[in-house]
Amino acid sequence: MAIALASDVVAQPAVDQSEVPTSGASGVYESSATTPRELLDFVQSLIAREPEDVSEQQQLAETRKIARSIVVAADKALGANPQGQEVAESHYFKLQAIDILRQLGEPGADAKLAKAIEGARSHDDPDVAGVGMKFFIESAMERWAVLTAKQKQELVDAIVSHVERTGVDPSQAQTLLVVADFMGNAEDFELGQKMLDKLLPLFRKHASPQIQGALPMLEGVARRLGLPGHKLELSGTLLDGEKLDWSEYEGKVVLVDFWASWCGPCQQELPNVLRMYRAYHEKGFEVVGICLDDDATQAESFVQKRQLPWATLFSHNPEKQGWENPLAVEFGVTGIPFAILLDAEGKVVSMDARGPKLEKLLRRQLGNPIEVGLDESQRDERVVPASGEQ
Repeated sequence: MAIALASDVVAQPAVDQSEVPTSGASGVYESSATTPRELLDFVQSLIAREPEDVSEQQQLAETRKIARSIVVAADKALGANPQGQEVAESHYFKLQAIDILRQLGEPGADAKLAKAIEGARSHDDPDVAGVGMKFFIESAMERWAVLTAKQKQELVDAIVSHVERTGVDPSQAQTLLVVADFMGNAEDFELGQKMLDKLLPLFRKHASPQIQGALPMLEGVARRLGLPGHKLELSGTLLDGEKLDWSEYEGKVVLVDFWASWCGPCQQELPNVLRMYRAYHEKGFEVVGICLDDDATQAESFVQKRQLPWATLFSHNPEKQGWENPLAVEFGVTGIPFAILLDAEGKVVSMDARGPKLEKLLRRQLGNPIEVGLDESQRDERVVPASGEQ
């Protein structure tokens, strides 16, 4: 089964809420259902419950009761000889409910969830194993900041082992993309790259058109995770149709900025980049924008309106624009703004050179800023010296 990091791994039609019993003396909703299908339908009816006109405290109590009831019903379904997809559904609902109880602070829920995840992961049914891996991955990602290097490696080993054991599935590509992206954002670049390096050969051998279609992005993410500490060279066509001359940037500290005119966060970050450009350009700071628009006229209008003084790369091939921009695919760009900073040797020193972090990085590379060309309207955009610096 595919490892899917989504809440709707198993989706069934909602059941009429009138089918839900109101018994609660034992702290759970009870049902007379006996077959796996009946019990799973009962679970769906519990999920569909929407109590009205209740306080927040009452809502939490109801959520806890429903979650406990789902665990009981799912266990009954698993003990009633479920067939086919009923097995994976039962495990999924059980794990989901225990996880909710864990979030609500239910005593013993952490240990119970870990045990249930391990049981699902080691199941002979690939679908059940996939459900177990989903929760195993999400649990690890939630606790990432406190995991040891060994525990992080164990997650990678588990993912690799799961794919090798259950076989390559088309939708596993999306899971790998999510996990690798997460590791990149957490600056565990080497770990994410090693995971992809181990699994990409398996995906390359698979004949599925879906998997082959996902390969370029996965390979791009692997390249992106391998960038820190290494040289990066760009090539391509500018908005005006001219070719980029990368040799002009030798010896410069360069910000490589992936953006689009329709991207709100990109527009919010732009004033910061402009301030840094004015403050550090004369000290050797350059910017190369990579625009992911699909309309050259729109992109050109945006650049002119914002008076962007740096070079902007743009794909003029209609079939390779937006997220299909060759540079976006080459480096597995999955979100913007995405800003890479290169030092004067052309090596990547940051994969997240945005906001206040950009100024700190530039101070480290080029020293204190220089105020140049600031008119009265720009006085409030001056670079403020870092704490302790004058």
